[in-house]
Amino acid sequence: MTENYKEKYKKLKIEYIEGKKKRDFLRQLLSDTQSRCRTLNEEIGQLLDLIMETHSYSDSTDTESTISTISDTSDSDSSKEKNDNIPKKRKNSEKFNDSELSKSIEDDSTPKKKRRKSGKRDTRAVAKPIKLLPRDKNNNLKLPVMVGKSNNEVKIISIGKVIYDREAYHSQRYIWPVGFESQKEYISMQDPKKRTIYTNRILDGGETPIFEVTAEDLPGKVFQANSPSGAWKSVLNELSVRGNTGSKTHASGPDFFGLSDLGVTKVIQELPNADKCKRYYQQKWINDENDDIKVEDEQEDI
Repeated sequence: MTENYKEKYKKLKIEYIEGKKKRDFLRQLLSDTQSRCRTLNEEIGQLLDLIMETHSYSDSTDTESTISTISDTSDSDSSKEKNDNIPKKRKNSEKFNDSELSKSIEDDSTPKKKRRKSGKRDTRAVAKPIKLLPRDKNNNLKLPVMVGKSNNEVKIISIGKVIYDREAYHSQRYIWPVGFESQKEYISMQDPKKRTIYTNRILDGGETPIFEVTAEDLPGKVFQANSPSGAWKSVLNELSVRGNTGSKTHASGPDFFGLSDLGVTKVIQELPNADKCKRYYQQKWINDENDDIKVEDEQEDI
């Protein structure tokens, strides 16, 4: 009888050791997966910024040539036959996928004046009203200064300086000045019912800038990425991990940093060396005496 208990004990001990090994393996696997997810989230933030930039500055003539091609191939047909024939002609074409084909057909049958730009679309080719931030009698920018309204308010603490000889420090839509600093009020890390101050900074990271966000109520914790959206994506992920269901899942980094404000755009464009940023499209202003650009009707497709 005693021997039976000993055998059972040995078996249970072996099972316990094997279970412990499996547990350790799964813990390591979970840790690796979480690390990979964090990396992917940062990459997603960078891709979102890139997609927005590409979409905003894509050449509108590409769309017009696509529509023209579709129209030419079915000029003698009725509108219904035209829609029926286009999929057959495009089925073997490697230039269009199904979604692009559907959009092309829809655009072809839509009057140009009724086509509208996406709400998120922005282009430096369209002049914007000048927004001036307060300056002192010596024409120096008064800091700190609040930009934005309501929940989109951001306090600009420092503008920084332009790094023009490293391409990663500017894009088509934005210049990333090193030393730029701003603050934004957002949901607290410690208490979802409260709000805290988040500080945004752009740091010199060598070949690429570092975008950093820190929370006032979580000292010692630093969120960094190679894009402003990536940095704020890390913040939102942390809020989600802490059980905060009221925060966003995605955010526009330039908005949260305050870089998308037209007043900030104008100030940065006027910094020394800003005109040397080769990839950056200078924003045009409606009341700029040196600019004779005509303001385009944003309800028409460019």
